[in-house]
Amino acid sequence: MSFSSLKEIIELAEQGKTTISELMIKSEVEQKGYSREIIIEKMSEQFTVMEEAVRKGTTSPVTSRTGLTGGDGHRLYQYAEKGNSFVNSKTLHAAANALSVSEVNAAMGRIVATPTAGSAGILPAVLVHAMIAENLLVKRLYSPCSLPLPSD
Repeated sequence: MSFSSLKEIIELAEQGKTTISELMIKSEVEQKGYSREIIIEKMSEQFTVMEEAVRKGTTSPVTSRTGLTGGDGHRLYQYAEKGNSFVNSKTLHAAANALSVSEVNAAMGRIVATPTAGSAGILPAVLVHAMIAENLLVKRLYSPCSLPLPSD
């Protein structure tokens, strides 16, 4: 099962009376040859890596190997915890999460490049902040996987 546009993915999901995440899980099963349970377990492992990167950068300062950048995710998280900003603390927490993952990446730490390392903090920031039930959350990770990457 392959896709070339978001419109095509939506149409396939509607035709199959299923969700985009279920469509992507089926696609992964077909492409990889693993069972549905293994595919979901692998995505759960990816989410764990995302969460660890967020936690690492928010609980303590993480600096790049060169020492030129870092610590901003932790500082922003601490600032959000104080609640003394005109910016909503939920927004600040999500931003702190995103910065934290980017800083873990710059420090050569373990991240999930979703879809590239440059934007690696965005998806984990939102998902970790939302923290809906993990099983449901893990399945929802398949929806952004459906977005086709630009081709040359």
